[in-house]
Amino acid sequence: MNDLQDIIVAIKSGRGRMEELVKDQFGASIISEVFDPLLSEACGVASLAEEAESAVHVVSQAIEEARSIGGLYQ
Repeated sequence: MNDLQDIIVAIKSGRGRMEELVKDQFGASIISEVFDPLLSEACGVASLAEEAESAVHVVSQAIEEARSIGGLYQ
């Protein structure tokens, strides 16, 4: 599991714990104003990281193909 996934799990765990322990409007506001936006942002960053990793893989493959083609003409 990567660091971002660990962070997402920790946020979800903290959110769940808050829901269990604080069952009033204060707890609900902490969940909606802190945990939910934080979770949303962390998931967004994780998604961007996955897209970037995929793009790096595609570029690496293209570079390897170009090198193999270039090697034919040397």
